[in-house]
Amino acid sequence: MTGLLLLILSAGVHTVSVSPAAREVHVPCPAGETTRIVLPEPLRQLRGRPEAKAALGFRLEQSRPQAVLSFRPPSHPSSGRFEFQGPTLTITLIVETTIGGGPLEEPVADRRATPPPAVAPSPPDVADPVSATTREPEGAASPLPTPLPLPSSPAPSPLSPPSAVSSPAAPAGPADLVWAKLVPIGRREGLPGQATMVLVDALSGAEWIWFRFRLDGGAQSPVTEVTWEQGAVSTFDQQADGKDRRVVVRLPRAKVTPRTRLTLTVESGPTYRFALNAPTLGNAVRTLFP
Repeated sequence: MTGLLLLILSAGVHTVSVSPAAREVHVPCPAGETTRIVLPEPLRQLRGRPEAKAALGFRLEQSRPQAVLSFRPPSHPSSGRFEFQGPTLTITLIVETTIGGGPLEEPVADRRATPPPAVAPSPPDVADPVSATTREPEGAASPLPTPLPLPSSPAPSPLSPPSAVSSPAAPAGPADLVWAKLVPIGRREGLPGQATMVLVDALSGAEWIWFRFRLDGGAQSPVTEVTWEQGAVSTFDQQADGKDRRVVVRLPRAKVTPRTRLTLTVESGPTYRFALNAPTLGNAVRTLFP
Protein backbone atom coordinates (compact mmCIF):
# COMPACT_ATOMS: atom_id res chain seq x y z
CA MET A 1 0.00 0.00 0.00
CA THR A 2 2.89 2.38 0.70
CA GLY A 3 4.30 2.03 -2.81
CA LEU A 4 0.90 2.57 -4.34
CA LEU A 5 0.37 5.71 -2.24
CA LEU A 6 3.73 7.15 -3.29
CA LEU A 7 2.87 6.49 -6.93
CA ILE A 8 -0.43 8.31 -6.59
CA LEU A 9 1.18 11.29 -4.89
CA SER A 10 3.82 11.57 -7.63
CA ALA A 11 1.43 10.94 -10.50
CA GLY A 12 0.70 14.01 -12.63
CA VAL A 13 3.92 15.86 -11.64
CA HIS A 14 7.08 15.18 -13.64
CA THR A 15 10.42 16.85 -12.91
CA VAL A 16 13.04 17.44 -15.60
CA SER A 17 16.55 18.52 -14.56
CA VAL A 18 18.44 20.19 -17.41
CA SER A 19 22.18 19.60 -17.61
CA PRO A 20 24.47 22.68 -17.76
CA ALA A 21 25.99 21.16 -20.93
CA ALA A 22 22.64 21.21 -22.77
CA ARG A 23 22.01 23.76 -25.49
CA GLU A 24 18.71 22.47 -26.94
CA VAL A 25 16.33 20.32 -24.93
CA HIS A 26 13.15 18.54 -26.09
CA VAL A 27 10.71 18.18 -23.18
CA PRO A 28 7.66 15.88 -23.53
CA CYS A 29 4.79 17.33 -21.52
CA PRO A 30 1.78 15.05 -20.84
CA ALA A 31 -1.53 16.85 -21.35
CA GLY A 32 -3.44 17.44 -18.12
CA GLU A 33 -0.34 16.88 -15.98
CA THR A 34 2.36 19.16 -14.59
CA THR A 35 5.89 19.04 -15.95
CA ARG A 36 8.45 20.94 -13.88
CA ILE A 37 11.72 21.99 -15.57
CA VAL A 38 14.70 22.81 -13.32
CA LEU A 39 17.34 24.95 -15.06
CA PRO A 40 20.97 25.04 -13.86
CA GLU A 41 21.16 28.84 -13.39
CA PRO A 42 19.07 31.81 -12.22
CA LEU A 43 16.72 33.34 -14.79
CA ARG A 44 17.87 36.44 -16.61
CA GLN A 45 15.42 36.26 -19.53
CA LEU A 46 12.87 33.83 -20.94
CA ARG A 47 11.71 34.41 -24.50
CA GLY A 48 8.67 32.70 -25.96
CA ARG A 49 5.38 33.48 -27.67
CA PRO A 50 2.56 34.47 -25.28
CA GLU A 51 0.12 32.20 -27.12
CA ALA A 52 2.47 29.23 -26.62
CA LYS A 53 2.71 30.00 -22.89
CA ALA A 54 -1.07 30.08 -22.62
CA ALA A 55 -1.57 26.86 -24.63
CA LEU A 56 0.99 25.00 -22.51
CA GLY A 57 -0.17 26.36 -19.14
CA PHE A 58 3.17 28.01 -18.41
CA ARG A 59 4.05 29.27 -14.92
CA LEU A 60 7.31 30.57 -13.45
CA GLU A 61 7.70 28.87 -10.07
CA GLN A 62 10.99 30.51 -9.11
CA SER A 63 13.72 32.54 -10.80
CA ARG A 64 16.67 31.94 -8.43
CA PRO A 65 18.96 30.36 -7.21
CA GLN A 66 17.85 28.00 -9.99
CA ALA A 67 15.05 28.83 -12.40
CA VAL A 68 12.08 26.46 -12.15
CA LEU A 69 9.45 26.50 -14.92
CA SER A 70 6.25 24.49 -14.92
CA PHE A 71 3.89 23.56 -17.76
CA ARG A 72 0.40 22.08 -17.41
CA PRO A 73 -1.16 21.93 -20.90
CA PRO A 74 -4.95 21.50 -20.79
CA SER A 75 -5.13 19.65 -24.11
CA HIS A 76 -3.14 17.90 -26.84
CA PRO A 77 -1.58 18.77 -29.26
CA SER A 78 0.32 21.92 -28.27
CA SER A 79 3.95 22.94 -28.55
CA GLY A 80 6.23 25.91 -27.97
CA ARG A 81 9.83 27.02 -28.27
CA PHE A 82 11.40 28.98 -25.40
CA GLU A 83 14.85 30.50 -24.99
CA PHE A 84 16.21 30.51 -21.44
CA GLN A 85 19.05 32.93 -20.68
CA GLY A 86 21.00 32.76 -17.44
CA PRO A 87 24.16 34.55 -16.30
CA THR A 88 26.37 32.26 -18.44
CA LEU A 89 24.06 29.86 -20.32
CA THR A 90 21.54 30.09 -23.15
CA ILE A 91 19.34 26.99 -23.51
CA THR A 92 16.53 26.40 -26.01
CA LEU A 93 13.55 24.46 -24.64
CA ILE A 94 11.22 22.74 -27.10
CA VAL A 95 8.09 21.74 -25.18
CA GLU A 96 5.65 19.33 -26.89
CA THR A 97 2.55 17.76 -25.42
CA THR A 98 1.98 14.02 -25.26
CA ILE A 99 -0.96 11.89 -24.14
CA GLY A 100 -0.13 10.34 -20.77
CA GLY A 101 3.38 9.32 -19.78
CA GLY A 102 5.50 8.57 -16.75
CA PRO A 103 7.87 10.65 -14.64
CA LEU A 104 11.13 11.69 -16.26
CA GLU A 105 13.75 10.48 -13.81
CA GLU A 106 16.90 10.97 -15.87
CA PRO A 107 18.37 14.46 -16.42
CA VAL A 108 17.75 15.70 -19.94
CA ALA A 109 20.87 16.04 -22.07
CA ASP A 110 21.45 17.95 -25.29
CA ARG A 111 19.89 15.85 -28.05
CA ARG A 112 22.09 17.47 -30.66
CA ALA A 113 25.25 16.20 -28.97
CA THR A 114 27.15 13.45 -30.81
CA PRO A 115 29.03 10.59 -29.11
CA PRO A 116 32.79 11.09 -28.74
CA PRO A 117 35.14 9.34 -31.20
CA ALA A 118 36.24 5.85 -30.16
CA VAL A 119 39.96 6.48 -30.75
CA ALA A 120 40.38 10.04 -29.57
CA PRO A 121 38.97 12.12 -26.70
CA SER A 122 36.28 14.65 -27.49
CA PRO A 123 37.51 18.23 -27.98
CA PRO A 124 36.59 20.61 -25.17
CA ASP A 125 33.28 22.42 -25.54
CA VAL A 126 33.54 25.83 -27.17
CA ALA A 127 31.89 28.57 -25.17
CA ASP A 128 28.85 30.23 -26.69
CA PRO A 129 30.04 33.52 -28.35
CA VAL A 130 27.38 35.57 -26.58
CA SER A 131 27.88 34.13 -23.12
CA ALA A 132 31.67 34.26 -23.57
CA THR A 133 31.52 38.06 -23.42
CA THR A 134 29.24 38.08 -20.41
CA ARG A 135 30.53 35.21 -18.25
CA GLU A 136 30.65 35.92 -14.53
CA PRO A 137 32.35 34.02 -11.70
CA GLU A 138 30.21 31.14 -10.44
CA GLY A 139 27.89 32.27 -7.66
CA ALA A 140 28.50 35.96 -8.32
CA ALA A 141 25.53 38.30 -8.23
CA SER A 142 24.50 40.24 -11.32
CA PRO A 143 25.93 43.79 -11.42
CA LEU A 144 23.33 46.40 -10.51
CA PRO A 145 23.56 49.83 -12.19
CA THR A 146 24.54 52.58 -9.76
CA PRO A 147 24.44 56.38 -10.19
CA LEU A 148 27.12 57.67 -12.52
CA PRO A 149 29.34 60.58 -11.38
CA LEU A 150 29.52 63.72 -13.49
CA PRO A 151 32.19 63.64 -16.22
CA SER A 152 34.16 66.35 -14.40
CA SER A 153 34.62 64.19 -11.31
CA PRO A 154 38.16 62.74 -11.07
CA ALA A 155 36.91 59.61 -9.29
CA PRO A 156 36.29 56.55 -11.50
CA SER A 157 32.68 55.46 -11.95
CA PRO A 158 31.55 52.45 -9.89
CA LEU A 159 29.19 51.44 -12.69
CA SER A 160 30.42 48.67 -14.92
CA PRO A 161 28.71 47.58 -18.16
CA PRO A 162 25.81 45.20 -17.35
CA SER A 163 26.82 41.62 -18.13
CA ALA A 164 23.71 40.62 -20.10
CA VAL A 165 23.93 43.84 -22.09
CA SER A 166 27.31 43.10 -23.66
CA SER A 167 27.41 42.59 -27.41
CA PRO A 168 29.94 40.19 -28.97
CA ALA A 169 30.16 42.26 -32.15
CA ALA A 170 30.78 45.63 -30.48
CA PRO A 171 31.20 45.38 -26.70
CA ALA A 172 30.71 48.60 -24.80
CA GLY A 173 34.01 49.66 -23.31
CA PRO A 174 34.32 51.23 -19.86
CA ALA A 175 35.41 54.55 -21.39
CA ASP A 176 32.09 54.95 -23.21
CA LEU A 177 30.16 54.36 -19.99
CA VAL A 178 32.39 56.45 -17.71
CA TRP A 179 31.91 59.55 -19.87
CA ALA A 180 28.24 58.91 -20.59
CA LYS A 181 25.91 61.84 -19.97
CA LEU A 182 23.16 61.35 -17.38
CA VAL A 183 19.75 62.40 -18.74
CA PRO A 184 16.99 62.43 -16.06
CA ILE A 185 13.58 61.34 -17.42
CA GLY A 186 11.17 60.10 -14.72
CA ARG A 187 8.43 58.84 -17.09
CA ARG A 188 5.84 56.62 -15.31
CA GLU A 189 3.65 54.02 -17.03
CA GLY A 190 1.03 51.57 -15.76
CA LEU A 191 -2.73 51.10 -15.73
CA PRO A 192 -4.80 51.32 -12.53
CA GLY A 193 -4.20 48.22 -10.44
CA GLN A 194 -0.85 47.50 -12.09
CA ALA A 195 2.62 48.06 -10.63
CA THR A 196 4.20 51.29 -11.89
CA MET A 197 7.12 51.09 -14.30
CA VAL A 198 9.36 54.18 -14.29
CA LEU A 199 11.85 55.17 -17.00
CA VAL A 200 14.18 56.72 -14.44
CA ASP A 201 16.92 58.10 -16.68
CA ALA A 202 19.30 57.36 -19.53
CA LEU A 203 23.07 57.23 -19.81
CA SER A 204 24.08 58.61 -23.22
CA GLY A 205 27.52 57.55 -24.46
CA ALA A 206 29.30 58.00 -27.76
CA GLU A 207 28.15 54.62 -29.13
CA TRP A 208 25.41 53.39 -26.79
CA ILE A 209 22.48 54.59 -24.69
CA TRP A 210 21.55 52.79 -21.46
CA PHE A 211 17.88 53.26 -20.50
CA ARG A 212 17.33 52.54 -16.80
CA PHE A 213 13.91 51.42 -15.55
CA ARG A 214 12.43 50.65 -12.13
CA LEU A 215 9.40 48.39 -11.59
CA ASP A 216 7.94 49.50 -8.25
CA GLY A 217 7.24 46.50 -6.02
CA GLY A 218 8.29 44.14 -8.82
CA ALA A 219 11.17 42.27 -7.18
CA GLN A 220 9.47 38.93 -7.92
CA SER A 221 8.20 39.90 -11.40
CA PRO A 222 11.02 39.46 -13.96
CA VAL A 223 10.86 41.15 -17.34
CA THR A 224 10.64 38.40 -19.96
CA GLU A 225 10.86 40.42 -23.18
CA VAL A 226 11.97 43.85 -24.42
CA THR A 227 11.15 45.09 -27.93
CA TRP A 228 11.40 48.29 -29.94
CA GLU A 229 10.49 49.37 -33.45
CA GLN A 230 13.36 47.32 -34.89
CA GLY A 231 12.38 44.05 -33.18
CA ALA A 232 13.39 42.16 -30.06
CA VAL A 233 16.11 43.56 -27.76
CA SER A 234 18.47 41.00 -26.25
CA THR A 235 20.86 43.56 -24.73
CA PHE A 236 19.17 44.13 -21.40
CA ASP A 237 19.87 43.20 -17.79
CA GLN A 238 17.72 43.13 -14.66
CA GLN A 239 17.98 42.49 -10.94
CA ALA A 240 15.79 42.72 -7.85
CA ASP A 241 16.56 45.77 -5.70
CA GLY A 242 14.79 45.43 -2.35
CA LYS A 243 11.06 45.39 -3.14
CA ASP A 244 11.63 46.83 -6.62
CA ARG A 245 13.18 45.52 -9.85
CA ARG A 246 15.85 47.39 -11.84
CA VAL A 247 16.09 46.92 -15.60
CA VAL A 248 18.79 48.32 -17.93
CA VAL A 249 18.22 48.31 -21.69
CA ARG A 250 21.11 49.15 -24.02
CA LEU A 251 20.51 50.44 -27.56
CA PRO A 252 22.92 51.69 -30.26
CA ARG A 253 22.87 55.48 -30.07
CA ALA A 254 22.93 55.95 -33.85
CA LYS A 255 19.59 54.13 -34.21
CA VAL A 256 17.69 55.88 -31.42
CA THR A 257 15.28 58.46 -32.86
CA PRO A 258 12.31 60.53 -31.60
CA ARG A 259 10.10 57.71 -32.92
CA THR A 260 11.77 55.09 -30.74
CA ARG A 261 9.31 53.15 -28.58
CA LEU A 262 10.43 50.67 -25.95
CA THR A 263 8.06 47.90 -24.80
CA LEU A 264 8.77 45.84 -21.68
CA THR A 265 6.75 42.70 -20.93
CA VAL A 266 6.61 41.41 -17.35
CA GLU A 267 6.27 37.70 -16.59
CA SER A 268 3.15 38.31 -14.51
CA GLY A 269 1.36 39.81 -17.53
CA PRO A 270 1.53 43.65 -17.74
CA THR A 271 3.16 45.30 -20.76
CA TYR A 272 4.64 48.80 -20.50
CA ARG A 273 5.28 51.08 -23.50
CA PHE A 274 7.52 54.16 -23.51
CA ALA A 275 7.57 56.58 -26.48
CA LEU A 276 10.55 58.92 -26.55
CA ASN A 277 8.54 61.59 -28.38
CA ALA A 278 5.98 61.90 -25.57
CA PRO A 279 5.55 65.64 -24.80
CA THR A 280 5.78 65.01 -21.05
CA LEU A 281 9.40 63.82 -21.33
CA GLY A 282 10.72 67.36 -21.72
CA ASN A 283 13.57 68.81 -23.76
CA ALA A 284 16.33 66.84 -22.01
CA VAL A 285 15.43 63.70 -23.96
CA ARG A 286 16.20 65.44 -27.25
CA THR A 287 19.89 65.32 -26.40
CA LEU A 288 19.75 61.51 -26.84
CA PHE A 289 19.15 61.74 -30.57
CA PRO A 290 22.15 61.95 -32.95
